[in-house]
Amino acid sequence: MKTSESLRAIFAASCCISSSLSAPAAILINKRQIVGLPSGPEIDNSDIPYAAVGPVGSSGDVYGSSALLGPAGDSGKTADGYGSGSTEQYVGDYTLAEGQTEDADLGLYLDLASNPDPQPIRGKNGATDPGPRNEEIQRQNSDLLARPGTDMGDIPNAKWPMGLSSARSGTGGGRPGWARQQNTNELPVASAMAGVDMRLAPNAYREMHWHSTNEWAYIFTGGVRIASMNQNGQSFVDDLQAGDLW
Repeated sequence: MKTSESLRAIFAASCCISSSLSAPAAILINKRQIVGLPSGPEIDNSDIPYAAVGPVGSSGDVYGSSALLGPAGDSGKTADGYGSGSTEQYVGDYTLAEGQTEDADLGLYLDLASNPDPQPIRGKNGATDPGPRNEEIQRQNSDLLARPGTDMGDIPNAKWPMGLSSARSGTGGGRPGWARQQNTNELPVASAMAGVDMRLAPNAYREMHWHSTNEWAYIFTGGVRIASMNQNGQSFVDDLQAGDLW
């Protein structure tokens, strides 16, 4: 009997300990309850002093001063080349191109070539752009900046400037040349055609390769000798100059 009563007492004590461990801890600070559970109320840590943590022996503010902040806004609004003030001041004065105030669904061509501050506006669609932005690219692509109202956004971009393609340098010494290309990696819509801009120095040559479809090229400057063969083993060699096409 004494053994059973002792076991019951130990079991009861264990249950009390388990209950106390499983219950969430609650502390009342500044009349806001802090509960150690993800679903509990927000923890008030406003009274905890803030001190930036840095490497041992460091000093100063890890965030730096406000003088390190760069200017914002459109690139042509003030004498120093930057905007200032509110968002509307960033935009400043602007002029819409001919036809830009017409109904967006008309899809009129917008000539932004001479517009100093092109805006993504068509009729009652769009709004001003406070920047920063590449205004020269936008002037060259008016329908991408200010889309016609009938464009639902499913027309893929069919333009890619070679100036954004990486130039692969020729190797072996002597500055043999370079080549930069555009394919589906840069322009997904170009699934049927790729383009290459190439410079070959004297005595340099392009690696031998083949195509399952046709290749054509235009020579801008200088001269080149080409050689090719077809699937029947027939070959030819020809010398070409600037202005020639193959």
